[in-house]
Amino acid sequence: MKSAAIIIGCWEEHYHNPMIRECFNNINSTIMNNPDIETVWLDGQHVEIESNTWYNTSNRIFFEEQGVDWIRRLWHSNKGKSFANIADVIKWYNYSPRQQLIIWEGWQLEYLLNHEFKHIECLYYFGIGWNFGIKYDYVGWGPVCDLIKYNHVSPRKLATVEGCVLTNLETHKDDYKSDFATPDFTEHNWQFENNILIKQDLNWS
Repeated sequence: MKSAAIIIGCWEEHYHNPMIRECFNNINSTIMNNPDIETVWLDGQHVEIESNTWYNTSNRIFFEEQGVDWIRRLWHSNKGKSFANIADVIKWYNYSPRQQLIIWEGWQLEYLLNHEFKHIECLYYFGIGWNFGIKYDYVGWGPVCDLIKYNHVSPRKLATVEGCVLTNLETHKDDYKSDFATPDFTEHNWQFENNILIKQDLNWS
């Protein structure tokens, strides 16, 4: 099943935590060991955007080779305040031959699923903040449920892998005081199918 991996909330500010480091390593190994994952999309909503492989691929799609004027203009519009940095172990990892993109708006995700990657059948969600950013960010699994439910994109499977996501037990201004744990996947009806957790419905709020 042709798949994309979406990575959310993997910040350098949390890298001191052993659970976080293990999760980051699990994400990278899971992606590289799954031949069905052909592209990796990094969430840029809360981070500084840099000129690198992630950005250059997205810039080609949304600007350099883009024929629609409003898409080109929106791509370079102000994305808002950033307060975190992408973890180096994710940012500089070579996921080749998989295409690497960075996106931070729902319309960008919708465009990819309807055009460049309309053949993608499954979206894997990986990262930190299962009950926060992974669920609520503009490219998170919650908004994607709405895109599917209201026919903005064709139905896709939503998936994750235990060990590749953590939830926040609490948020704290001091990153060293933040605690994390394995999510309660049953809360929003994610169930195991062949060792992969699959969302069973489109409810999320």
